Amino acid sequence: MPQKPPARLFVLLARESRQALIYRRGPSKQVQLISWNLQHDTFVKGQWFKGRIYERRCDISPDGKYLLSFLQDYGRAPYTWTVLSKPPYLTALTYWPKGDAWGGGALFGENKTIRLNHRMEEFETGKDSSFKNHFQLEPLHERSGWGEDQPIWGMRLVRDGWTYTDEGPDEMYSYSKPSPKNTFTLVMKIVNIFSKPPFPWYHMHYRVSNTTGDILIDLDRTDWADWDQNGDLLFAKDGGIFRCYKRDLKAGKGVETAVELINLNASVFENVAPPRGYESQSNGLQS
Repeated sequence: MPQKPPARLFVLLARESRQALIYRRGPSKQVQLISWNLQHDTFVKGQWFKGRIYERRCDISPDGKYLLSFLQDYGRAPYTWTVLSKPPYLTALTYWPKGDAWGGGALFGENKTIRLNHRMEEFETGKDSSFKNHFQLEPLHERSGWGEDQPIWGMRLVRDGWTYTDEGPDEMYSYSKPSPKNTFTLVMKIVNIFSKPPFPWYHMHYRVSNTTGDILIDLDRTDWADWDQNGDLLFAKDGGIFRCYKRDLKAGKGVETAVELINLNASVFENVAPPRGYESQSNGLQS
């Protein structure tokens, strides 16, 4: 019997708080949302979605209290839509119907701005909400609503401290990000894409190097990695979330010191309702 592939994980880190959101995917058309408090490494499992979430076109607000997700379900109209919700739930505070997978999604800007990756005729909301009193809505860029995971994913990476580098034809994208607490650099490489199931669409490789370019840690194929604000190395691999403490990195210790914080392989779909008062508590989108 073929081995069941591990859950695929993708993480969004809030810029101004120790909050994060995990998209757990597996099987391919089932995605669960999990909130992660990085200060205490506690997790809250939230809603599931039957369909596709384009994680690289999603974003978490700077304070970690709101979430923008781009969803696809060709079994029901409008087929694709961008949703504003409160993590770890997808129940919409408001949403923007789209209808196709060109563009889609959004980024949180400064001063409570939502930069929607839709064409101008797709800016009408599908649900009345007072969000207009609390978020300014604007196009993502001059070609908003076109492209696919790019350019929106690259825009978010650069905003969050990553620098784009082009190292040759074998890698579609390569980015690097310095640690906030030491001289190490995290390098992210996308070796190729367009894999067939059960393999992921993107093949992501991460490594940590020092100022002279020596590789200190090679995570090899890994779903996601980034720096915590405190300088710890965080990564998602084989269905688990891991933390490498900065003290171990400074001591020259390798990935064998990483602590698995949670393993999400055993999770199975269930209907999860938002907490009582979810929408009324969010009325006016209180901060």
